[in-house]
Amino acid sequence: MEGQEHSSKRVKINDEMGMDRLSNLPDSVIHHILSRMDAKDAVQTCVLSKKWKFHWTHINCYSFDCLTSASVVDFEDFVINVLNNRRPFSLSRPKFCLKGVTMASLVKIFYHYAMSYRFEEIDVRKKAQISDHMAIDRLSSLPNPVIYHILSLMDTKYAVQTCVLSKNWRNHWTNIHNLNFDHSSFSRWVGFRDFVFNVLQRCKLINLGKLKFICGKSIRVKLVRTVFQYAISHRLEELETDLIGSFPPSLSDCQASLFECQTLKSLRIHHTVTDFFKFAALKTLQISASLPGESDLFSNCLNLENLLLAKCSASCNASIFIISAQRLVSLTISDFRFYGKIMITAPRLKFFNMKESSCLLCIDKCLDLDEVNILISPSIYEQMTNWYTSKIRGMVEGLCNAKSISVALNLSKGKFIMYYSSVDAEAKVVKLNQDSGEEELLFVFPMVSDLCLDQLATIVEDMLAEKIAHMSNHMEIDRLSNLPDPIIHHILSLMNTKYAVQTCVLSKKWRYHWTHIHSLNLKFIFKTIGDFGNFVLKVFHRRKRYPLSSIKFHLNDYKSPSLAKIVSDYALSKSLEEFDTNLTVFPPSLYQCQNLRTLKLGPCSCMTSTFPDLSSLASLTTLQLTDFALHNCDYFSKCLVLENLSLIDCRVKCVTIFKISAPQLVILTISNWTRWDYMNWEQKIVIISPRLKLFNIYGVNPLVLDRVDCPTLEKVDIQLSPPVSQKADDKKQAYILDMIRMVEGLYHVKSITISLNFSKEKFILYHGDVDGDNKLVELNKETGVKQLIGLATIFEEN
Repeated sequence: MEGQEHSSKRVKINDEMGMDRLSNLPDSVIHHILSRMDAKDAVQTCVLSKKWKFHWTHINCYSFDCLTSASVVDFEDFVINVLNNRRPFSLSRPKFCLKGVTMASLVKIFYHYAMSYRFEEIDVRKKAQISDHMAIDRLSSLPNPVIYHILSLMDTKYAVQTCVLSKNWRNHWTNIHNLNFDHSSFSRWVGFRDFVFNVLQRCKLINLGKLKFICGKSIRVKLVRTVFQYAISHRLEELETDLIGSFPPSLSDCQASLFECQTLKSLRIHHTVTDFFKFAALKTLQISASLPGESDLFSNCLNLENLLLAKCSASCNASIFIISAQRLVSLTISDFRFYGKIMITAPRLKFFNMKESSCLLCIDKCLDLDEVNILISPSIYEQMTNWYTSKIRGMVEGLCNAKSISVALNLSKGKFIMYYSSVDAEAKVVKLNQDSGEEELLFVFPMVSDLCLDQLATIVEDMLAEKIAHMSNHMEIDRLSNLPDPIIHHILSLMNTKYAVQTCVLSKKWRYHWTHIHSLNLKFIFKTIGDFGNFVLKVFHRRKRYPLSSIKFHLNDYKSPSLAKIVSDYALSKSLEEFDTNLTVFPPSLYQCQNLRTLKLGPCSCMTSTFPDLSSLASLTTLQLTDFALHNCDYFSKCLVLENLSLIDCRVKCVTIFKISAPQLVILTISNWTRWDYMNWEQKIVIISPRLKLFNIYGVNPLVLDRVDCPTLEKVDIQLSPPVSQKADDKKQAYILDMIRMVEGLYHVKSITISLNFSKEKFILYHGDVDGDNKLVELNKETGVKQLIGLATIFEEN
């Protein structure tokens, strides 16, 4: 009897386990339950089943806790990913709860999200719904000075775009008191230049509070002169730019005017600094740039009170870097890449902060120093040598007169902090648990008079010994090192080669793993082109003599013919099969490689570069061109085995008819096709490919297809996003006519899909040869529900 009872109980339990009652709840109830959880736990429910994959994107309350992430960077990435993937399923704003974080960057992220969610995601076709919500538009009812202040916090490009919201918002942006110009938000320099000129012409500023002007490496004298003359004439107070220190001689008068500007109080600098500062009224200076060594850059800033050196680097040839300012009160040095000595002379200095910098310090005439904060994360090599202890001793030398000193070491088991205060006459060492935030007192050192450097060295040695012991315990469970060597080599091949090489310091077993990788990812993430060239040479020299399957070689805006020749020669010697690069100037021998099967060129940084001759690539089957200027030539007819062709962000220059002809082409993809001459509307494309089967078109404007000679074409996929400017009825009609002309020659295709992406819905037109019907479907992006609008007879055979 007992056996039967146990068996019936098991059957009952199995039946209950097979019934997932939680998943059977209404979606609104599930979303309410997830909104009560931490955002990280709510997102992780996406792995339960296919039904749960997108539940977390519909909840209306997110709780972000910084303590659930390993670092601040991971936390910011998680928040950004949640905001980008969340479904905007209603016009009401979601609720967010932040814990343990006060970062200005996250505040900016949430602000831009709220603005874009409120204004950009409203469908223009929902006029009736918008009119209902206009009565509760609280933002527009704010006082004008408050609206002006909000727009001043945004990028000027987005502030100007608010003029389309309503008639009341048409001229709001002209009253902003901060200007933010960044060339990276524009695809072309001409557009950036015209935008800046138009904004300066229409703004009604009296006093300019802040100017951010980032123009990259393209310095145009007329634009720079106009911007800074406008700023100085409108009593500029705060400036952020990448031009200071790199002014050409033609702009010397503009630089002198900035130095003499009496209203400029705050300055933030990027790029490179090569000259002294002579600002008359500057009080706050922040630098993130390369600095010259053995030069007193700040002595002429007579009113400078706050100085921040963040992610700076000094000349490697210099042994000393001088910081001298008579009125300096606060000094912060963060991530300063310099291996010499920093000499600080500031009679009024009270606050000194050093983060993630291991420079030696020489403090002179800083008698009023009140508070010193030092934060260091030692590397593995530094922890295992006595050199690091002596380095700590040299860092704090000269700071013994400070009233309060805090030295923090970030180690694996926690954060160790040493507090010293002249009031208590003792040094306390505590352990900060990074998960709970609790402090645990380890030991106390009584001080007779000042801080003793010998006792500090003893404290540091004890901390590092505990770190080494903790590392040795974790070495026994290193599962990654126990993987088979081919798997490790494959993992390293997927990484950037620079990071793959850096794994050689993990242990003796990892010293030569990177030399067996079969794919090289040589992307320019170095300080100078010389460092990058030396790295490439060392990788080629030390890599094992195995076949090489692929190379990814990308330079930013640099040109190095010698390095390009080295890479091409190495590729030929290793029978390369796949090559991905943004350069087009290579030795002709590279384009004669008989084993090259895949070639990816672009984005092309040179507007005048000539198109390479691909006729000698006998095995080329896949070709991808990104951001190329194509001329009146038939480039692909000589590629006899080309099967897959992708043209991304390409443009036609000085040609009326562009021909795409390849005898073996099977797949053709054209994305974001643009005309070089926008006034020439007669530019057409001719496609002649006897074996073409798949044709994909993505972009904003329809293509003008003159002739499509592809008898075996089976599937055409067209995905268009109508531009914002297509609002008037006549423009909409012209847009629809362009689409009709594009599909006129595709009547013989077995399957055609045309998708129009709007802000709220997606309209899809299906045409299939099997059922013979043309279905027009509306896909709601919020709910994922498809609604059949009707049947149409659009494609008819001639």
